[in-house]
Amino acid sequence: MDQPSPDVQEHSSSFCVTVREVMSIYRIGRCTAYEQAALFLRDGPGHGIPCMKIGNSLRFPVAWIEAHIGRPVTGDLVSSNDPCEEVPG
Repeated sequence: MDQPSPDVQEHSSSFCVTVREVMSIYRIGRCTAYEQAALFLRDGPGHGIPCMKIGNSLRFPVAWIEAHIGRPVTGDLVSSNDPCEEVPG
């Protein structure tokens, strides 16, 4: 069984991940990730993937993701080379 990444274990209460990393965690495509984020932002908890908008960027707190999937985020997260991921408009 994969062990949680040290960064995720250490910072899970305040550590946020990007859309690209959420795609890896949920094993979904980019369009689905943005659709699910928009659903959460529009309809609130219980709908879509939990996230928050910071400026034009989406961030997904690891603690929210872990609560959503019912288990700790494990394994290596995919690093994003983009300093910001713009929300499609």
